[in-house]
Amino acid sequence: MADMKGRSKDFVGICAIAAAPSVYVVTAGLPVKSLAEFVTLALSKPGELNAANPGTGSSIHLGQELLFERTGMKLTNVNYKGQPPSLIDLGSGQVHFALISQNLALPLIQNGKLRALAVNASKRTRSLPDVPTLAEVGLADALVQSWYGIAAPAKTPPAIVTYLSQQFQRALAKPEIRAKLEAMDADIMALDGPRFDALIESEFRRWGELIRARKISI
Repeated sequence: MADMKGRSKDFVGICAIAAAPSVYVVTAGLPVKSLAEFVTLALSKPGELNAANPGTGSSIHLGQELLFERTGMKLTNVNYKGQPPSLIDLGSGQVHFALISQNLALPLIQNGKLRALAVNASKRTRSLPDVPTLAEVGLADALVQSWYGIAAPAKTPPAIVTYLSQQFQRALAKPEIRAKLEAMDADIMALDGPRFDALIESEFRRWGELIRARKISI
């Protein structure tokens, strides 16, 4: 991962828009009903259960590794080229566990092929109102969200950065825009430039520490 100081020279934050929820799931054949039950099962069978890895270094992969770090679980990573291919094996029971974007997992959850254990979101989502958040199951520090934002080249004049930031803030305050994002279960962030920059810096520190601790390499 690039050095944070090097990255900050390239871009300047304008606005963090929103974060998309993901959900921890197990294949329906696994006899667990909650994340706590899965952790207990995994701890009793180190290395025997597997987890779908949609891409080393992706937010989904790192989110899983963070959960493993926090809980002590030891699962075998099964590598895929993206999330969609892993859903086939999850649905058929060849893979036991995964963190999946909620929109992708929802159809298989609804048809009973996957069981949702916890959502990676700051609050429960509209699509899965009965599924607890990580905070609710005692793992608030394992929360990981894929966030989206607007940035500009670092040499962009400050007045332009401020103007663009204000325009995005105004847009995100409009009820019709918020309604569309909320309909997709997006967690609206609406962070201005300085707060977006602070988020990026904190993310680099957080993931850098995890990558070193877990000895993750491409």
